[in-house]
Amino acid sequence: MEEIQSPANPASPANPGTPFEQDEISLLDILVTLAENAKLLIIGPLLAGLLALGIGYTLPQSFTSQAHLNLGGSAKAVEAMMRTPVVLDVVLKQFPSPLRGTDGARDELADKFRFGTGSTSKKADTNVTKLEMDDANPARAQGLATALIDAWLASSKPQPENKLELERKLQLSQDALETVSQLLKQMAGESTKLVQPNVQYELATPTVQLLQMRNGYVDAIAAIELQLRGVTRDVVVSPPTLPTQAAAQKKGLIAVLATLGSGFALLLFIFIRQALRNTAADAEAAGKLARIRRALGLK
Repeated sequence: MEEIQSPANPASPANPGTPFEQDEISLLDILVTLAENAKLLIIGPLLAGLLALGIGYTLPQSFTSQAHLNLGGSAKAVEAMMRTPVVLDVVLKQFPSPLRGTDGARDELADKFRFGTGSTSKKADTNVTKLEMDDANPARAQGLATALIDAWLASSKPQPENKLELERKLQLSQDALETVSQLLKQMAGESTKLVQPNVQYELATPTVQLLQMRNGYVDAIAAIELQLRGVTRDVVVSPPTLPTQAAAQKKGLIAVLATLGSGFALLLFIFIRQALRNTAADAEAAGKLARIRRALGLK
């Protein structure tokens, strides 16, 4: 009677296993790769961090001048106005930029300042906006911030041609307000002389309408006067300061980021190199790799 032979054991040396088992990377292989490249993974990121730290110390210092403005809820609109050529060009006339071209000078100046919430007191004030201006020279930073505020205040006032039109509208509104006020006085005097309640009731409706008209003219006059006056310097809670210390450049953070970034790049390089070595050891995979190189024009 023939002995029934059992199928070969997949785990035996005669059968190395399925392709999935052959391609599987064990934790031990990863540890071996890391151990063989330990010096590169330690020394490389440290050198990159030290190099980034040294570069950070060679960067030019930057000084920040701060001013506080009481803008209420219009901070975004004011910042947008300050970034327009109408304001920037006035500042650049006082402080010319070494950059050639108008657009480049405007972009450089616009990148130097920013808005933020802040207050001059310990208690935070949501109506106060902090304006910060950066420059390599502390006096220039203060001068740029002052010129920027002055140019914005000047831009808020109407131009001569618009001023004449606003003054004309203001005079018309004031005349109309005077007329409506006189009519209200006359109607108030006549209503007190009338005894019949029904007649007084009939006068109530036009009186209400005249009151609404008077309030409308009052609001219109206030708005026109505000346009003629523009934004006053009262919004400046504290003028731009003269910085005495350079702004922190976060050199430590730059060094840490450089160390982590270079470490990750080296780790990725090591695993890719190890994968290429393993591929080159396999005849079939080596043939495929050679075809890829020929397709890319590599030798």
